[in-house]
Amino acid sequence: PLGPVAGWPEALRVVVRTCLESPFPINLWCGPSLVLVYNDAYRRVLGAKHPAALGRPGREVWSEIWDGIAPMFEQIRAGGPPAYAEDAAFLVERAGTSDSAWFTFALSAVRDEAGEIVAFLNVVAETTERVRAVADRTRLLDSMSDAFAAFDDDWRYTYVNAEAERLLGRPRDRLIGRVEWDVFPESRDTPSW
Repeated sequence: PLGPVAGWPEALRVVVRTCLESPFPINLWCGPSLVLVYNDAYRRVLGAKHPAALGRPGREVWSEIWDGIAPMFEQIRAGGPPAYAEDAAFLVERAGTSDSAWFTFALSAVRDEAGEIVAFLNVVAETTERVRAVADRTRLLDSMSDAFAAFDDDWRYTYVNAEAERLLGRPRDRLIGRVEWDVFPESRDTPSW
């Protein structure tokens, strides 16, 4: 659908070569119909959709998520910023059935010498296993009868289980992301925990 490689814009030839040599999952949505060109690492993202996905319009390959991702392409085409998401949830069909999957990805324009968009570069990492592991851990921590809270290096709450929420007398949404000393100023002078 993209015609002979010799007729492609130089920018497209360069980004395709770069994509194919990368060990990280990369997909290109090329030309007006957003034809998919991807590297070997991206095959894991496609699952059973490979090899039929190669050279087909992305709208057909990813029809089950197209309504959710199409606005990103339009935003970039309209001059908006590139798209970026961490642990974005999608219901994808990769092995004959629909399944929830999570991805961290960036989507940006590839432009030719005249500034026209010739493709969209999609760098993606599937985070499904990590997201599910965190969810399992969260369920386990929430079911504990002991209070448990986690902090980052700056003493910001990153997690509070139900018992800690009760013991601290503050709802989780008033704790998560806030620094301990801002929530409990009296704790600033408390000796080391």
